[in-house]
Amino acid sequence: MQEPSHQNDPPSENPINWEFLHQLSDGDTEFQMELLDVFVTDTQSNLDLIKTAIAAQDCRGVEQSAHRIKGASGSLGITAMQSVAATLEDQARDQQLTDAIELLSRLEWLLQTVEAAGSLAS
Repeated sequence: MQEPSHQNDPPSENPINWEFLHQLSDGDTEFQMELLDVFVTDTQSNLDLIKTAIAAQDCRGVEQSAHRIKGASGSLGITAMQSVAATLEDQARDQQLTDAIELLSRLEWLLQTVEAAGSLAS
């Protein structure tokens, strides 16, 4: 999937703050990979819920799933995802889903970059 705003440009930086994750895991690389695996799985589930909620115009459902992504990504230092999820959450709270598809696409692209960065690190 292409990142919506910049087409084929590669990410300008690694989406994962490895220093933060290293501190969080007390330097345990195996634990870091477990955290990222759980994050990817849970985030994909939340993205699927967001897709369904957007299709149903369910602002509350979008808001709740975006909130979970925001919290999880922030907990792991994946701030680019945290920021996009926060924007989606705020818009859904305001009953505004006009940018929801674009924001969802951005989150999907960011998740792919996280997954790829995690794969390269393992």
